[in-house]
Amino acid sequence: MVRLKVVVNDHDRSYVRWFEVEVAERLRVRNEIIVENGSIDAVRITAIELSDGTRAPEAVAEAIRAVWAQKIDKVIVKIAVHTGGITRSHKVPFDGEKEFVVGHEEQLGKIARVKVKRGAVLDRAGQSAKAKDVGRLYVEEARRNERTRSARGGARKSAFWR
Repeated sequence: MVRLKVVVNDHDRSYVRWFEVEVAERLRVRNEIIVENGSIDAVRITAIELSDGTRAPEAVAEAIRAVWAQKIDKVIVKIAVHTGGITRSHKVPFDGEKEFVVGHEEQLGKIARVKVKRGAVLDRAGQSAKAKDVGRLYVEEARRNERTRSARGGARKSAFWR
């Protein structure tokens, strides 16, 4: 067995955890692993640094100096909520396994599009992605409050998400 250093990125902070693995086991970028050091976190490998300081998309454990990873069990999802002519951005915590489906109504409104990290924009009804894979959600706000309209008929900032 070898004990590997894992630098975990958790939205706006980073910390070190450890991972024990067989010496000959091959690790790859995008593998999901469990790390621990007082707490247990599910993470996805984002980079592998070899003993010589170079980076590789995969390597056997004995050749690895450090692993960089993104926490995926609890994630922050960026959400753009569009109401009339106003779009407001939010960062909301979700369980990493939460599924977002284009066309479905959520508390925050109807999901119009899902931008997948390092991937496509999903915009057809029924397409979905898990929170841990979402770069940004685009939502059409369902709760429009007529009292927020101005005398000219334009939309003001909604009370939703305040």
